[in-house]
Amino acid sequence: MVLANNNTFVELDGDGNATTWYDDVPGGGGSFGAAFLPDGRLLAVFGNQQEDLWEFTTASDGVLFDAEEDVEITSPNGLYIDHAGMVWISDFGGDRIVRYDTNTGTFAEAVAGTVRVNGIFHDEERDLLFWTLYNASQLWSAPVDGAGVVGAPTMVTDLEGRSDGVTLDSCGNAYVVDEDDSRILSLIHISEPTRQ
Repeated sequence: MVLANNNTFVELDGDGNATTWYDDVPGGGGSFGAAFLPDGRLLAVFGNQQEDLWEFTTASDGVLFDAEEDVEITSPNGLYIDHAGMVWISDFGGDRIVRYDTNTGTFAEAVAGTVRVNGIFHDEERDLLFWTLYNASQLWSAPVDGAGVVGAPTMVTDLEGRSDGVTLDSCGNAYVVDEDDSRILSLIHISEPTRQ
């Protein structure tokens, strides 16, 4: 497992031993999220606070694209990469979710009007996209069809604090980070997978 720690990626082995995997990642401002592409490259969201420049980078290739100039993402915060190589990006400052297709290099707005969207994940087993709204502290979801088109959003639950990251375990339990109280909430059990 590789964890982001400001501008450094740390590898954590099965025994809990940490070693620096990649140091002094370009971009500055620290990493807000990192995930691996199916081909093994690491993709991360970075913010350069001095120039207010947001970038996606790979550990081996440097800057993949400049989010602010190339795709006009105001402030990418969370990212999730699904098995098809689609990168789901929460644009915190742009109040929307965008999808980047690593196969074609194209972007599409997936969901608009998501005020202060933060954590995000695509549950491919249940064909659902989940995200948190930071200021409202809510967990939302929407169906995703086979072509990656997102349907009408529905609020899953209203929370306390400030909802930051979100993830789902293999049993269908959703977990949300509450930044205000420095805790992880085990929220709900999502329905059984729709795919067999």
